[in-house]
Amino acid sequence: MEPLIKTKPEALMKYKREPSARNLAALRSGRNNAQRTARHCANQYWLNLCRSIQEAADRGNTRGVYEGMRKAFGPTARKTAPLKSSSGETIIDHSKQMEWWAEHYQDLYLRENVVTETAINSIPSLPVIEELDNSPTEEELSKAIDSLAHSKAPGNDGIQAEVLQCAKPTLLHHLHELLCQCWEEGSIPHDIRNANIMTIYKNKGDRSDCNNYRGISLLSIMGKAFARVALKRLQQLADRVYPESQCGFRAQRSTIDMIFTGRQLQEKCREQKQALYIAFIDLTKAFDSSGVKQGCVLAATLFGIFFSLLLSSAFNSEEDGVYLHTRSDSKLFNLACLQAKTKVHQLLPREMLFADDAALASHSEAGLQRLITCLAHTCSEFGLTISLKKTNVMGQDVSQAPSIGIGDHTLEVVEEFTFLGSTIASNLSLNAEISKRIGRAASTMARLSTRVWENSKLTVNTKISVYNTCVLSTLLYGSETWTAYARQERRLNSFHQRCLQHILGISWQDRVPNTEVLEKAPKACLRCCPRDV
Repeated sequence: MEPLIKTKPEALMKYKREPSARNLAALRSGRNNAQRTARHCANQYWLNLCRSIQEAADRGNTRGVYEGMRKAFGPTARKTAPLKSSSGETIIDHSKQMEWWAEHYQDLYLRENVVTETAINSIPSLPVIEELDNSPTEEELSKAIDSLAHSKAPGNDGIQAEVLQCAKPTLLHHLHELLCQCWEEGSIPHDIRNANIMTIYKNKGDRSDCNNYRGISLLSIMGKAFARVALKRLQQLADRVYPESQCGFRAQRSTIDMIFTGRQLQEKCREQKQALYIAFIDLTKAFDSSGVKQGCVLAATLFGIFFSLLLSSAFNSEEDGVYLHTRSDSKLFNLACLQAKTKVHQLLPREMLFADDAALASHSEAGLQRLITCLAHTCSEFGLTISLKKTNVMGQDVSQAPSIGIGDHTLEVVEEFTFLGSTIASNLSLNAEISKRIGRAASTMARLSTRVWENSKLTVNTKISVYNTCVLSTLLYGSETWTAYARQERRLNSFHQRCLQHILGISWQDRVPNTEVLEKAPKACLRCCPRDV
């Protein structure tokens, strides 16, 4: 582009000095070449961006998908707001704000997490794996360094992962000696262990409230390499502890799996004419209060082990849950066969887990109350707290609204709840979920209006590719779990048609049939959109 950009002003200056037909033709040629190349570059940029987002989605690379989406949306203005102290006083001065942030995180992270002796004694003993305590090898450290993610903010030392990987042949032996020394002594130098905390607004709640910000720890990259060596060994223990219902922290599992489980549980209970009571549990500062750092390589696995042991202790002797009958002879749709005594399996799903997001289910109100009471008691023993304001209860096919409490507090009963980004309704209707998905997809369309839809340099095919990648993936998140009626599909198709008409520049006054709109954009199809992540 640079030679063409330089050619156009040069041709303009030459034409102004010597106006002639030849110089005018050269000026027009320079302008046309610059515009043609600009259009080509713009189209290639967006096509490559869409391709990278699609490839990341196919690989299950959530980080790559969201990075691509942020590039598509363009830069956003960062809003700042004054903070409020615990007494409600507004803090405007920057230095006082930093002091308040320091006090806030001291109260949060230095809070002692007390686990009672009863809780420790309730944890079952597993066979000891002695080789996990062996000193790390250079090969393990080398693989850990190679697996470090690029483009990550460094810690206090300022050393980035790319630098560590390039200097690995020279530094590996020395780093291995340091790692072995730390392993034997059981301590790590403060320069590697300390972190810088960055605050990120959660995009919900009052901006002046510190609790509505997430603290991200920027840790030393060298410390992350050391932690990855321990992580590989820790995962062997985690696989023995995680329950089957835990879809977080595990490969080849996503939020869609747990959303699908929740919807199937609702449908099977209705098919078998059983009531269903569900409690959606919210833990107050679950990660922070359990002693792990946001951003630490070991944080997810450590919390997963901790939470799994907590649930195992809470429900070790409980028989409450949802009893479902399933057939093993592929006769899935013959409900009469479920009364047989052979080839019938009975399942007892009780909890649905994804990281610290949990839902408990039971056939009876009393059963759910026992589950909630056991969980609340065990959480207090393990140093966790259930948020009474954010924990909700839902009843499906029940004669009256359930009354479930924790201590003296009665939990709020809701008809709809957003579980892992998808709306679960007590009447199994998808109307609320589809309305929210259409609203978010419309918001995505609006954000891309100036950069894509109104960009005259982009071709229709490029715009359709962006639409498929960014808008349809938002619209159809979790659609694999839907059982939609024809009227709900018509709502989705109606929104789809409006979007295509906007992209193609067609007004309703033009009276263009929907079939013709689809013919002009054959690559835009609700049934061939990118895979959701």
